[in-house]
Amino acid sequence: MCSSRVVRVVTSSLTAIVSISSARAAEETIDSLLNRLPPPNKLVRPHVQQALQDPALKDPLATRAFAATDPAKALSLAQQLAQKDPKSAFAHLLHGATAMDMRQWPEAEQALRASIAIEADRGITHLALGVVEMVQHRYAAALPPLQEANRLQPSWAIGWLLCSYCATELGHREESLTFAKRGTSIEPDWVYAWLQLGRAEKAMGHPQETLNAVARAAAFSPNDSEMQAIVGFGYINLNRIAQAIPALERAARLDPNDYLIQGQLGYCLEMTGQYKAAVEHLRKATSLNANYGPGWEQLGLAYQKQGRHPDSINAYQRATQLMPSSRLSWQHLAQEYRAVGRIGDASRAESHLGVAPPVLATKSKR
Repeated sequence: MCSSRVVRVVTSSLTAIVSISSARAAEETIDSLLNRLPPPNKLVRPHVQQALQDPALKDPLATRAFAATDPAKALSLAQQLAQKDPKSAFAHLLHGATAMDMRQWPEAEQALRASIAIEADRGITHLALGVVEMVQHRYAAALPPLQEANRLQPSWAIGWLLCSYCATELGHREESLTFAKRGTSIEPDWVYAWLQLGRAEKAMGHPQETLNAVARAAAFSPNDSEMQAIVGFGYINLNRIAQAIPALERAARLDPNDYLIQGQLGYCLEMTGQYKAAVEHLRKATSLNANYGPGWEQLGLAYQKQGRHPDSINAYQRATQLMPSSRLSWQHLAQEYRAVGRIGDASRAESHLGVAPPVLATKSKR
């Protein structure tokens, strides 16, 4: 973000520290979003529920299990059904599914394997088994049943997404990327497929491709402020400041009380010379989080560019209180003091830089 392009927009070394701070905050938020995939058991649940509507499950115990609002009761009924009809693959699948709802992973695994032993050509059972392994962090064990599910149900993106997730956790980055791309090609309108692709691209160290995937996910989530913000932050990290503004403006409308969104939008507006609008958002950011040091620093710069020296001084004073080791805040505070004739205050600010204050030229006495 701290390239010559930014320096040309705002000819101040202050942008360097502001940009670094912004990038770090954005990086943390990007990680948070890409790790926001729902638990695998929740992702697979709609497929399991659909499979369990099979006409083969006409037993009253199955009907009561479906109707039960208490997961423990549903599990008890499914256990009874599996004991009553031990040769029914569906009965064991129902048992496994209800055990998954109760987070009884060993019991779920046993029931699902019993179902596969009876009828091995149903992708949903392999998929569920892979999920049971995943939630126990047994990613290597999860891959074979997930890949079998992909073979049996090649039109489901969920299996490819989960394979990609497991491969990422195992450090198989190229394999993870291949799986993720397959998932987006199968269901190009599924937001989670694009988020997993973004996760895989990020693991490969591909910032542009990560942003492309997140932007596709955000297109399917226009009312998700965090996702819109991530797109904006991604553009900032790639030093495409102007392109970050529309996404951050949407995010700010959706979540006006997020100080980081307000601050980064203010930063981008500032970097593109829109100082009045920048001040509005930076003031909002610092009002939402009075301890947001980079926000005060950026606000000081915006005021400085407008020639509003007293306001700039106030902002830089707050920035130096919050970030006393920030040389650039002290440097610009000293400049602003000199701009209003407060030479003594300027010298004291410059003492924090570890350099001697400038010597003013005087007329020689004759």
